[in-house]
Amino acid sequence: TGVTDTEFDYLDGVTSNIQTQMDLKSPLASPTFTGTATIPTAAITTVDLGDWTVTQTGTELRFATGGTVKMKLDASGNLTVVGNVTGFGTI
Repeated sequence: TGVTDTEFDYLDGVTSNIQTQMDLKSPLASPTFTGTATIPTAAITTVDLGDWTVTQTGTELRFATGGTVKMKLDASGNLTVVGNVTGFGTI
């Protein structure tokens, strides 16, 4: 029939239409999921948010725009800000 032993081994145990199963797989680009998706934990140290970049460097979070760090927050809670600080509400 033109099917090799190796190809037949790939098909062994299949209980439904293979093409249907493949069509149900999500695409790599812009997949859409239903239910709860489980995503492995990643060691992300930099996040780009529009014009801002937030980077973890050692024990600091650095907030930069235009390549210039404007604010740093260290693990002790110390906040360093370039420029004026405006408080809203109770400080």
